[in-house]
Amino acid sequence: MDTGPVISSFSPSSGPAGEAYPVEVTIEGVGFEDRGNIVTFGGISIEGLESSEGGTKLRFWVPKEYPSTGEAPPQIVGPGEYLITVTTSAGTSDAVTFTVTRGD
Repeated sequence: MDTGPVISSFSPSSGPAGEAYPVEVTIEGVGFEDRGNIVTFGGISIEGLESSEGGTKLRFWVPKEYPSTGEAPPQIVGPGEYLITVTTSAGTSDAVTFTVTRGD
């Protein structure tokens, strides 16, 4: 019986906001698929991610903005706490919290 993905740790757990501050996050856990994983960061879906090390690691870049919807322009991801989950065909992990800090 598949129980779905489980996040055991991730790093970094925080990082600055802004275009000048790209932040790559590594998630460690179990139950990630070879490819096609979806990380949701504060409601933003990052699709098609490949895992490494036997399905125990995923890497993604923290989004800088929410995608535009309709005629509304994209909204910047500002400082605050954002929930991260991993979704596979077996289900969705529990959420962990990433803190976006102010970039200077």
